[in-house]
Amino acid sequence: MFDQNQDFTSIRSAEPERDGLLELPALVLDQQVLFPKVLSLIPLSAPANLEAVRYARQRQQTLIAIQCKTDPSGSELRDQVHSVGTEIAPGQMTKQTGSAQQVMVQGRRRLEIVAMRKRRPYPVAKARVITDKAVESAVIESHRASLLELFQRASQYRETLPDTVIQYILSVEEPGQLCDSLASILPIHPDQSQRLLEQADIEKRLEQLAALLASDLQQHELRQEVHSRLQDEMAASQREMYLREQLRIIQQELGESDVFQQELRDISDKIRQAKLPPEAHSKAMKELSRLGAIPSMSPESGLIHTYLERLLALPWHAMSEENLDLRQAEAILEQSHYGLDKVKTRIAEHIAVRKLAQDKMKSPILCFVGPPGAGKTSLGKSIAAALGRQFLRISLGGV
Repeated sequence: MFDQNQDFTSIRSAEPERDGLLELPALVLDQQVLFPKVLSLIPLSAPANLEAVRYARQRQQTLIAIQCKTDPSGSELRDQVHSVGTEIAPGQMTKQTGSAQQVMVQGRRRLEIVAMRKRRPYPVAKARVITDKAVESAVIESHRASLLELFQRASQYRETLPDTVIQYILSVEEPGQLCDSLASILPIHPDQSQRLLEQADIEKRLEQLAALLASDLQQHELRQEVHSRLQDEMAASQREMYLREQLRIIQQELGESDVFQQELRDISDKIRQAKLPPEAHSKAMKELSRLGAIPSMSPESGLIHTYLERLLALPWHAMSEENLDLRQAEAILEQSHYGLDKVKTRIAEHIAVRKLAQDKMKSPILCFVGPPGAGKTSLGKSIAAALGRQFLRISLGGV
């Protein structure tokens, strides 16, 4: 990007006309912003851009590079591009893959676009030169030093950035050129690049770049911290697995029992003693096989262990007798809850249907909806007491 092998000295910058405006061929770019005093490579996929570059090269003159707007404000060509572009000098053209071509250009000056008109085979723009606003040197030098410090820290995380580019950035003394050179190599959105190009105040431009670099640096440092923490956790986990495997081998040599294998045997005995239904028994044995096949310190081992404990803790064969006395149920509901007539009537209807259906109907599921404190849990307790069932509350949070 900062290679100066190509000679652009033969191409002079355009001279303003009597009205102070420049009229030059325009290159309309989709997602690329060019900066003054920076070399850039432009793909010439649009036929109009290709013709404009050929015209400028033949006459040894400059062009204006302008970025398209993502949301044009009108149908006129001037409304479809940004208000600030860059005067560029075209260099050598080379072929890309296939028949597409590209050109190396050198940025010259910021230009404010005044008017544009379509002219075959390429558009033409009228523009005036933008001059950087001068500010106090002490303030600028302070901002420049801070920006270079941020760049040095951020460059440590960019392995693809060549050392020659880093050294070039650190050697740039002119603040405006430093901003433009940095903006051309940072991975920032084209809209942010355009805002930097439009900023004529060097102090504000330095501040904007410093904010972008600080944000980029923070993201890199956060990713590095997460990566280091993950590496440490993996190293600790692998070390613990290695030590436990050594402990198992030593226990075998000494004739002592393996704690993990003994635990698997205990769980297997509990599964047999639980006399689970066939489907639950098959699932429990499958999970037990998985538990024996993975390292004991694996996070998944803890999950399977917890699953089996909860599976075995369920009362598969314990069942209480149902009491479907409707009058008793209504009395308990009236005694425990004041009001809520519609809710209590609906519960009584469910109990009545359950009593009539007997074994033809599975136990119904009631869904209570309401804010905290409305009485949902206490209604459940009353239903359990009315039916003679044991009440069990299972919070779904975390399950």
